[in-house]
Amino acid sequence: MSDSKARIQDPGLEQTALIRELVDLSRFTDGILRTLGSGVVAVDTEGLISYVNPAAESLLGIPAKKLHRSPVNDVLITRNGESLFSESFLEQGVGEVDLKLADGSMVSVEVRLSPQDSQGSDGGVVAILTDRTELKRAEQESRRKERLASLGELSAGVAHEIRNPLAGIGASAQLLSERLQGEDHRRLTAMILDEVGRLDRIVENLLEFTHPADPTLRLHRLEDCVKKAMALVEEEASRMDVEVKTNFPADIPQVWIDPDQFEQVVLNLVRNALQAMDGKRRELRLTLRRTARPPYVRKKPGRRKEDKGLSVRPAAPLDWIELEIADTGHGMEPETLKRIFDPFYTTRKKGTGLGLSITQAIIQEHGGMISIDSEVGVGTTVLVDLPENKRRRNRRAAGDGGGRS
Repeated sequence: MSDSKARIQDPGLEQTALIRELVDLSRFTDGILRTLGSGVVAVDTEGLISYVNPAAESLLGIPAKKLHRSPVNDVLITRNGESLFSESFLEQGVGEVDLKLADGSMVSVEVRLSPQDSQGSDGGVVAILTDRTELKRAEQESRRKERLASLGELSAGVAHEIRNPLAGIGASAQLLSERLQGEDHRRLTAMILDEVGRLDRIVENLLEFTHPADPTLRLHRLEDCVKKAMALVEEEASRMDVEVKTNFPADIPQVWIDPDQFEQVVLNLVRNALQAMDGKRRELRLTLRRTARPPYVRKKPGRRKEDKGLSVRPAAPLDWIELEIADTGHGMEPETLKRIFDPFYTTRKKGTGLGLSITQAIIQEHGGMISIDSEVGVGTTVLVDLPENKRRRNRRAAGDGGGRS
């Protein structure tokens, strides 16, 4: 008996085949939704969430089990408190909004709404959410770099113009201090010389920021740089009664760095940590560790546990050496933390606001990255990541410091 005759005589076989096709189609569709980079949220006619894919779970920060059968108006809320499924937005069907997450943070998403039923009948709505936060961050960073480049050119010119009259003022004040008699005269000329010295340091930092020196790379132990920098602040830490703890495992390999520049990096970060500690519990911890992960883009200046560790593109894990500097100081407000690397931004009366900007520039020239996490009343943690291999600087000739990668 032919297959066609069997199907005619036994409708059950045709029904079973149809069910199998539907199951296969369902599995295929589910596989696509699970691997999709955008979040997918399906909402039934009662306004309850019936399905979310893994990308939506990750974006919203809520498990699928908890989202299932939850009112969508309680989950997908814009910055101004409006539901993403309000009539005004449903009419548009597409747009970009800031979505308010459960923890109170905001994420910028591109939204596309469409009916589940292709015929447009009342069968619920599907929302496709594409995270645009990283793209916006990249755009802001690009604009910031353009502003900094313009500022750098202007600042370099101004710094050179200031330097000559500043040297003249300093020399004249020095002569006055030698020729004039009286305590008041000496005190006033000493104040002039102090301020001239401070301005000269600002000019020096400004020139260093606008025209950073290319690192002269060679294989070197990072531990040696840290110990050398710590020796310079040992007396200050002892005087402040700061307990210094170090953890430098023996298996940390050498890395391609400019030892002098990296010593400056550690010195800047440690001095910042010491200046932040004025409470009863004063502890400074320095840790070196090896880690492996893909290249990442951090969503904000923060510790690894705070960010997503998102890869720019699928890539194999790379080897990194990480330096952690943690203090128990007064910490920083969130608004301060956002601007911490901006040039000329400082919370100290006598600070130039260029120390961390220069530090960041040096680390980036080494192919690394710096991030900071801070909590008021708890302390601050700085992470400095350096690639273990020289792959990020393959455009430089070994050790000659020429050319920028």
